[in-house]
Amino acid sequence: MLDKHAVWLLESVPVAILAPPAPGQDDPMDGRGRPSQMPAAFTLVSSPTRRRNVSQLLDQGFTGEQLAYAAQMTLRKEGRKTEADIIKKVIAADGPDPTVVQASYRGPPPSLPKTLTADKALVLLFNTNMTRAAYQEVRETSKDHVADIFPPYNFVLDAKKRCHPAGVVVDDRGASVPVCFIFEKESKELTTATYVQLQQEVESLTPSVVQLTNDVTISVRHEMTLTMIDGKVHNAIQGIRSQQVCSICRAKPTEMNNIDGVLARPIAGDRTQHGISTLHCWIRSMEMFLHIAYRLPFCEWQARGEEKQRIVKEQKQRIQTEFHQRLGLLIDQPLPGGAGTTNDGNSARRFFLEHETSADILGLDSTLIRRFSYLLRATSSNFHLDEERFGVYAVETARMLWACTCILTRVSMMK
Repeated sequence: MLDKHAVWLLESVPVAILAPPAPGQDDPMDGRGRPSQMPAAFTLVSSPTRRRNVSQLLDQGFTGEQLAYAAQMTLRKEGRKTEADIIKKVIAADGPDPTVVQASYRGPPPSLPKTLTADKALVLLFNTNMTRAAYQEVRETSKDHVADIFPPYNFVLDAKKRCHPAGVVVDDRGASVPVCFIFEKESKELTTATYVQLQQEVESLTPSVVQLTNDVTISVRHEMTLTMIDGKVHNAIQGIRSQQVCSICRAKPTEMNNIDGVLARPIAGDRTQHGISTLHCWIRSMEMFLHIAYRLPFCEWQARGEEKQRIVKEQKQRIQTEFHQRLGLLIDQPLPGGAGTTNDGNSARRFFLEHETSADILGLDSTLIRRFSYLLRATSSNFHLDEERFGVYAVETARMLWACTCILTRVSMMK
């Protein structure tokens, strides 16, 4: 074996020997060999490895305050100022209680289910339209899931009974209120006495007080007025004897054609505080146009003489027949038993809704009927009206009606 490799084994090989580095110079051979493994992050190693890494610090006898201060300074050097401030506050002599800091990162304790009061359960019952069976089923389901938050249904029923007003009888089928019937003739004296009694009852009402919280109290003062009365009742409480006199401006029938004079009349505030039912306005306005059309052939308000009465009767029958055939309305026909006529609110609304057809049947100007329709709709709506514009429109309509009656009067005089 030696003979085989004797040639190159006997040769000389030059080897360079490097001098050691001078002080302050880097060793050029530091990068030789296999690179060492980078140490893992301290937070990623196991607990035994952590204890082994810090064992030298613990063996040197440093106190907890010293180690905490060293950790604080190290964190500041690494730019982690928030963590350093937290350690500083915890170890400070006048700092917060460590248990408070501990509770802050642990979070609040889990809250237990809170049972609803009977009143809140009643509100939930009404808002969701929940039946009794549905409420009990939801309550049993919540109890099965360890969330007994709904009170028993009988507690909710007691809360509901506390909401019933006094004097009202409520059962499973509905509610009833005692009604006082007086079998007397409706006269001005009876109407006035009833009105005075109602006013006294309203004035004797006490404010309703609701205690929301210890510091918040709501007091509601009640003010009630008659808002659904007819013209007859309004005349009675205003002290007007004649039903043909306006209860607002006190104008007589002979003065109503003077529109400017009516507008100039003073109106007291107590005359407009009541609400008159618009239903009668619809019916009376329709009947006014019907009565004008009945007398249209001879253009006189009073049908005197057999001939004129015959004309009124024939004209009335023709108009009734056409309304029934074209609009399906029974107009101005007596009801059995003397209970008034067929002129009701539905007929009046249909009359003005089909103002073109109504005007064609009556032989009147459709513009006038249409303007009356707009006025009646406006007074019956819930929208806020522009009083000035509404007044101008109403006065213009009144002047048109007055001009129409004047034309009919002139035609009658020419005949």
